[in-house]
Amino acid sequence: FFHNMNLDLFINIPKRIQFGFLSTMRGCFLYPSLLNSVESIENKTLLDVGTGYGSIFLADYSKDKPSKIIGVDYSNSMLEKSKINADNLTSQYGIKTDTIKASATDLPFEDSSIDILIDDWCMPHLAKEKLHKKALEEYKRVISSSGTVIVAPSKPWKYSFHNYIHKRINSAIEDVFPNHKEIQLNNPYKYSMKLPAFFHLIK
Repeated sequence: FFHNMNLDLFINIPKRIQFGFLSTMRGCFLYPSLLNSVESIENKTLLDVGTGYGSIFLADYSKDKPSKIIGVDYSNSMLEKSKINADNLTSQYGIKTDTIKASATDLPFEDSSIDILIDDWCMPHLAKEKLHKKALEEYKRVISSSGTVIVAPSKPWKYSFHNYIHKRINSAIEDVFPNHKEIQLNNPYKYSMKLPAFFHLIK
């Protein structure tokens, strides 16, 4: 079913169902691929910026267990849903979790306190161009010296508006993280939804 999904049909499905479906897809397939792009998540602190439904809490942590996973979002309704997934993860694996209301441009964490930071489609939701750079500067502030920042996607979808937004995002990344590289992952965005499978990997 995942591999045969027609994107044009999918976008006509009610938004509530879309979000639930995509969150499950992201948790089961995308986030494991993203986390596999770093050396190890064992005993690390993970931060998911713009966590939404809390897809990061749906991934399989049976092999490598981070010490803590934090989901940040500015929406109260999203945080209510993500907290359910976070609590289930804690019950299953004993991993500490937290869900916090905060903006990507003002993260409530100490300098160099995060080992792995993931921004999966949060950046395009920051409408003003100056906010992209401000968010990235926050990522740079909270990430540890040996940490990894992953920003997705690095290439736009098929609509012209996304082209415009991603040019601004990529420009901001060049300014704040000039040594970043682009990675391509085997994830459901590529094989099921025809969405971008390219991500910025910053170490």
